[in-house]
Amino acid sequence: MTQEAEDQATRHPGMDLGEIVLVLEKMGRRPRRLQGHIPVHGLSSLAELARVESPAWVDVQAVREQDRLRVTGHTGGRVGLDCGRCLKSFSLELSATLDREYVAGQELPPKGGELEISDEVVNLEDGVFSLRRMVEEELILALPMTHVCRDACAGLCAQCGADLNLGACGCLPQVAETPFAFLKNLGSFNP
Repeated sequence: MTQEAEDQATRHPGMDLGEIVLVLEKMGRRPRRLQGHIPVHGLSSLAELARVESPAWVDVQAVREQDRLRVTGHTGGRVGLDCGRCLKSFSLELSATLDREYVAGQELPPKGGELEISDEVVNLEDGVFSLRRMVEEELILALPMTHVCRDACAGLCAQCGADLNLGACGCLPQVAETPFAFLKNLGSFNP
């Protein structure tokens, strides 16, 4: 566990925030500070993409500004992944900085017929904000596109499957055949 993750776990050890929801129209104007964690069993969407190894820590502030809810803060947690090069399991600390705005109601269709995409404001059809859902989305977005245990991972030999991180395997290097491979023999061609 990294020092930052340990600090976060120490600051937010107890309060289970997994079932926290805010109804926009019933929320007052006073900011709400939400500190605690989302338990592992509450991170089912994240668990479909990675092994969830720790609860997600959460430290956010929710403020109602006119007809919008603004949520700012930080979240993170630890997941287990399999390296795409050597296939070994490794742990990864995820963290995300949050700054989102929400409005109640359905997204209105555009007037000109074209859909305008905006990731600045999220529409809540039922007017209910779910902290767990937002935390899961942010942690999924924090997952790396490629899962590599370390940048210098050499991977596995394509011929024998040996772990090249442990040393060379002894296989002869393969020369890839290309559509232009016949050109190397062009000078020695005698009819």
